[in-house]
Amino acid sequence: MNKLLKKIVAFAVGGAMLLPTAACARPEEKPGLPVEDPVPIPEMSQTALTVASTASVDAYGRTAYASLDRKESRDVGLFYFLWLGAHGNKVYDISDLLENNPDALWDPEGTTESPTGSYHFWGEPLYGYYRSDDPWVITRHVELFTMAGIDFLGFDVTNAVTYDNVVIKMLEILDKYQKQGWDVPKIMFITNSGSKDVINSLYAKYYKEGAEHYYPDLWYAPEGKPMICGNPRNFTSDSEIGSFFDIRKTDWPNDPLHDEESFPWMDWTYPQRNFNGIVSISVAQHTTSRMSLQESNWGRGYDQKKFVNDSDRADEGINFESQWDTVFNYLEEDETSVHTVFMTGWNEWIAIKFAQPDVYFVDTFNKEYSRDLEMMKGGYGDNFYQQMLRNTKEFKYNEAGNYIFPEGTEGDWSTAVTYLDFEGDAMERNFAGYDSSVTYTDKTNRNDIVKTEVMQDEGNYYFRITAASDITEYEQGDTDWMNIWIATAAGSGYNYVINREYGKISKVRAMGYETAGNVEITVSGNILTVKVSKTALGSPKGLRIRVSDNVDASDPMNFYIQGDSAPIGALGYTYGNL
Repeated sequence: MNKLLKKIVAFAVGGAMLLPTAACARPEEKPGLPVEDPVPIPEMSQTALTVASTASVDAYGRTAYASLDRKESRDVGLFYFLWLGAHGNKVYDISDLLENNPDALWDPEGTTESPTGSYHFWGEPLYGYYRSDDPWVITRHVELFTMAGIDFLGFDVTNAVTYDNVVIKMLEILDKYQKQGWDVPKIMFITNSGSKDVINSLYAKYYKEGAEHYYPDLWYAPEGKPMICGNPRNFTSDSEIGSFFDIRKTDWPNDPLHDEESFPWMDWTYPQRNFNGIVSISVAQHTTSRMSLQESNWGRGYDQKKFVNDSDRADEGINFESQWDTVFNYLEEDETSVHTVFMTGWNEWIAIKFAQPDVYFVDTFNKEYSRDLEMMKGGYGDNFYQQMLRNTKEFKYNEAGNYIFPEGTEGDWSTAVTYLDFEGDAMERNFAGYDSSVTYTDKTNRNDIVKTEVMQDEGNYYFRITAASDITEYEQGDTDWMNIWIATAAGSGYNYVINREYGKISKVRAMGYETAGNVEITVSGNILTVKVSKTALGSPKGLRIRVSDNVDASDPMNFYIQGDSAPIGALGYTYGNL
């Protein structure tokens, strides 16, 4: 079987390949109200409805369900690193060296292929060895976080470098999409070395009224004042800075004493401690302080029941899942016991090669012994992003109801449910990589999908897709033009697609695509309208929908990269009770 067909079998085009897994601590069945107790869709903004309606299925069949009933006062944060491209401009990949040139990697004298004292990537990110100030990458990060329901980002400035070029671009992009109506993540800073000077500098640049980069609507301020992590004793409560910030002491996992009022970013005990309602969750833990010692640490596949690293389950993220189990166990005892979860982390990727006298790496090492949730090329793919999204939804939303999706009349869109997508995310990429001699380019952006409306009558579903500008004309043989992907069963991948053949609906099969019938299509300016009979879809009780344009579907990860996908990546909008 060729590579394309293997990927279709495995992922059902961005859905799930069901892999063997041990029983989870929490049930995977969809919670919900009895069928006889339907409830109206709650009133909320279209952007909030969009985020609440997202659903996905990962490679292990674990499903993130839509739920439109948001819990109050629960926040999820994410440790966000800013440093890619600031401390080197040559790529050294530990995973590649382990496989192809281990002698160079472990040489304490350093080699051209693996210099001592230089930062090394543990593997290759999905978006390549990028710089943190790449606006194309930042835009996708913001979209991924927003769709996952991330409430705030903790910017890592613990090494006394503030990476202002990255922070400024991030603030500009967050502000852009906040002004479009999206509940984008707020921001805070986590300081350590030179904390007092760093906080003074950050205050002058980003927080003091009149500062050039002043975005008060983007500050994370759960108790009214902007939160920042540092040493509270550096500032008196009546000083300008001491009275302005909510200053939290950062808790370090190797601290001999732990103050429950501190802010944790990682815990080397299990179950993790509860810091007055805040619990840290991390992908892996370097309990020996050197991640390159591998099995002496807790890797992605660490089994907290057997107390061993299970490499075969690293891609499944059983350590990360166990960390989430701690949160849900706290809540089972007292539903008010945890109000904030903070995850480590996103886009760390690199660590210095030390040799004192033997070679070692501290914070990250390879796929199994690293702590990035961001998608990677090959390896675990998007498993950890989807795992993050699923658990975030469970933490922040009540059990899903059996919602009412009323029938309407063809041509009357008053009963339609509207799902929005970021406007401007379909953008060209043309930016230098971490290696300054490499430029990353992507010109697949074509139709910028901004709105998807879905309605039904007794026998049909109707889709109205709106783009930011006139939809490009269909060209003969273009299988990627304005595709509508449809899943008709919970816990499965997309099993139908519209427009792989123009004006037709196809079943996604193991050996490719099988034409299943015709659909009615009209294009007028920037609007595409589609009518498809329910019988052509097997008369399902609900749908999961994704609209894409100019995405090569032979690799499901392309939905995070190419053209435009609404919503991004493996996600889909839930219409009906699926």
